[in-house]
Amino acid sequence: MALLSRANQPLSLLATPAKVALPVLLATLLIPSTGAAGPVQHELDVESSPLGLSAVTAAPKQSGLPMSGEWRLIAIDSTKLGRGGTPTVVFGVEGECWGSTGVNDFRTQFKLEGPGHDRLVVGNTALTRKMGPPEAMALERLFMARLESAQSYKIDGDLLYLHSGEDQKLTFERVIP
Repeated sequence: MALLSRANQPLSLLATPAKVALPVLLATLLIPSTGAAGPVQHELDVESSPLGLSAVTAAPKQSGLPMSGEWRLIAIDSTKLGRGGTPTVVFGVEGECWGSTGVNDFRTQFKLEGPGHDRLVVGNTALTRKMGPPEAMALERLFMARLESAQSYKIDGDLLYLHSGEDQKLTFERVIP
């Protein structure tokens, strides 16, 4: 993994002051350099505080995947949902997907196929097994059924639509951190 400065210049640990070299060295040892789909690219940001202390932060580089990030469910089919216990989903840049049904947590894999990469294939889902109120459990079953059977997606601004049939869709809004 190449270490780059803010100016995208290679960092040399030998020519770097000790207050920066140690955090950079630790970051290279602690940050995984490969993922399920191959190497993970990281950007390291070295910041100095007024006291001369340095901090290194690392974040995976965003690929061109338009649906990556966190989304909050706002409607199933044509039924709008309230905000309490609302399911969320996060699409990672390497085909991983996880979230909450409002009661349980889930994890799965996904891939985009087709000439326009608009065909969505969702893998087998692992789901925790907590119990909730009957209405929340009914929402969870419907949400998971729609998610697992999703066949295509569309993004319109900050809205994500997952289609699993002619009139079957999940509508999400992007969660802005």
